[in-house]
Amino acid sequence: MKNPWLTIIGIGESGLQYLADVSQNRLESSDIIIGPPRHLRLLGLSGSKVLEWPVPFSDGLKLLDKYRGKKVVALVSGDPFWYGAAATILRKFSFDDIEVFPGPSTFGWAAARMGWSIEDISCVGLHAKPVEHIRSLIAPKRKILALMRDGDQVKSLAHYLSKLGFGQTKIHVLEALGGNNERIREIAAEEYNLVDVKHPVCVAICVDGLGSAIPLSTGIDDKFFENDGQITKSQIRALTITALAPQYGQHLWDLGAGSGSVSIEWLMRDKSLYATAVERDPSRCAIIEQNVKNLGLDNLSLHNGSNMEVIMTLKPPHAVFVGGGLTKELMKKLWAIVPRKTRFVANSVTLETETILQDARNEYGGNLIRFDISTARAIGSKNLWQPAYPITQWSIEK
Repeated sequence: MKNPWLTIIGIGESGLQYLADVSQNRLESSDIIIGPPRHLRLLGLSGSKVLEWPVPFSDGLKLLDKYRGKKVVALVSGDPFWYGAAATILRKFSFDDIEVFPGPSTFGWAAARMGWSIEDISCVGLHAKPVEHIRSLIAPKRKILALMRDGDQVKSLAHYLSKLGFGQTKIHVLEALGGNNERIREIAAEEYNLVDVKHPVCVAICVDGLGSAIPLSTGIDDKFFENDGQITKSQIRALTITALAPQYGQHLWDLGAGSGSVSIEWLMRDKSLYATAVERDPSRCAIIEQNVKNLGLDNLSLHNGSNMEVIMTLKPPHAVFVGGGLTKELMKKLWAIVPRKTRFVANSVTLETETILQDARNEYGGNLIRFDISTARAIGSKNLWQPAYPITQWSIEK
């Protein structure tokens, strides 16, 4: 049975206008009220029991813990469970410790001002993330609502869209929605010149331009990845992701990750997925980090080291891809340590590693497939097929 000592109340620029009587009662009967200075000012709260939420945010969690057991009210923005503070608070406290009274979300206010149906648009929180996080959403005609940290971040977003070739994108800058200081302005990304944008702010984006959108398919073009030549090429990557068969919430080990293209495409299938990339070469680790940033992804853990050493320290996987550094010893070790139902996929170009895959199939079973891909190339006034190195792929579920 819940016995909450901590009440989380979501408010906006309209203050208590939308709060139920029960949440007002929580404020009046509380021992401690903690909130950002802006919220405290909106509600006209002061006195010995009123505390400002400190910066960084994590220090506020320590402050809450100090008053555990008292009647504490934490003021946060809008809907605490929609890109709000509640999820972070629940990492430290049990759900039995808290009760939540959500206020109108910024997304709800913004959709109402724009006349957009929320189910038809993408909503994202950029206030604690780099603007590149929005990369996979950027496609012509797409509508996006994004929570922003401040005016400088809105400016960075406009410049980022322009850099990608989407400078014609209309950015609607929405400030202090629902309050007396509400303001809405529209400007093209390539013409952005606003210098007085005030927090709290979000943007409504109507993407337009001739830049390159990231396809929704697997095997996206190699041009989206920085690499030094060590990359699982587009067509082979599509077949590899298909064999890895990502499912909700699953964890991939990408061993000998090279440019990180396989683990990155794994993550692009669903935001619930996460991956661990292992790469021996430090320069390639830097490439992986840059690709993760460029494509706006989370949930990738990168380890610089040898496959054999690193795998002994990792959380168990649901799927394993070996793109480089395959040895007989590694194969035996992997088979011994990963859980049942783990899916294995390994690609080989050389005769030596192909022999390892053949031996693995003989010992463990699974499927062995050979891919031969050729691309048309011009030779003078004629064209011919130029074959790539054939790829042997072994796949199995343990």
